[in-house]
Amino acid sequence: APLLVDEHIIVLARQLGATWAITATNNAPTPVTVEVKLPLNMKADSFIDALTGSSLQPSAGKLTLTVPALFGSVLLSR
Repeated sequence: APLLVDEHIIVLARQLGATWAITATNNAPTPVTVEVKLPLNMKADSFIDALTGSSLQPSAGKLTLTVPALFGSVLLSR
């Protein structure tokens, strides 16, 4: 399901069992930081970036992430 779509960013969420994946792509020539509201049924304390290994924590049902220029991010729930 789309969590955010604008002129430069697309953020999608997919679920398989208890695991969630969030993908974000950025077609802008600069990094973009976005805040997305997570689905109510998403029970995730943190996400791991499958490409960089960094960890992100949601706050108040929202997740803030920075997507590199002309690139993407893949986040997996933990």
